[in-house]
Amino acid sequence: MAKVLDPLNSTEARGRVGGLVYNTWRGIRTVKTQTAPDHEDDPKRQAHKAIVQAAGIRWRTISDRQRADWNAFANAHPDIDWTGSPRRIAGYHWYVRIQTRLQDIGVDYVDDPPTTPANGDLIDVSAIQYGLHVRLTWIDIHPLPLEDWFVDLWSTAPLSAGRNPSIHDATRKAIDTGDSGTSQFNTSGPGIYTIFFRLIRINGMVAPWNSLRVEVV
Repeated sequence: MAKVLDPLNSTEARGRVGGLVYNTWRGIRTVKTQTAPDHEDDPKRQAHKAIVQAAGIRWRTISDRQRADWNAFANAHPDIDWTGSPRRIAGYHWYVRIQTRLQDIGVDYVDDPPTTPANGDLIDVSAIQYGLHVRLTWIDIHPLPLEDWFVDLWSTAPLSAGRNPSIHDATRKAIDTGDSGTSQFNTSGPGIYTIFFRLIRINGMVAPWNSLRVEVV
């Protein structure tokens, strides 16, 4: 990144021109070479992008009534973001989000919006370490049929004790059926790991994120 004066013969420039990206940060005019993200070729990322693109194409094939139902659903159901805060998103984005979750758990497309939510803290998860493995165990503490839900498990890399990670620091480790009761994954070495988990209903609705920490020694 370099500081510049009068970028593009102007007092200020923002955006990309060719392979250069212009910006102004705290009053400082800068330019840098655009670089592609180093994870673009990750197979999981490519698979996720393909699912999102397919859902967007399918949205254009559903009926006007179904699109209206999704818009009404969006107005009545603010989405819960990774911080736990509600925010409104469009019917189209709700549709793509639900279809992506359904594909993750191996369920086919559903072109009508859900009618039942995934309620709050529906599972109780504990973690134990043996060797460089972490085993997670959960207990059914809700009235839903076991075949009606899945457990979505994510973990961070080992972080320092003072770090308070978010789901953005984690990667998915497994999606397991609710009745399996246990899941395990290999760690990358000693350290403190934060495990994030949530319930995904078979209709694509999700419960809020919960987390726990486990130390691998």
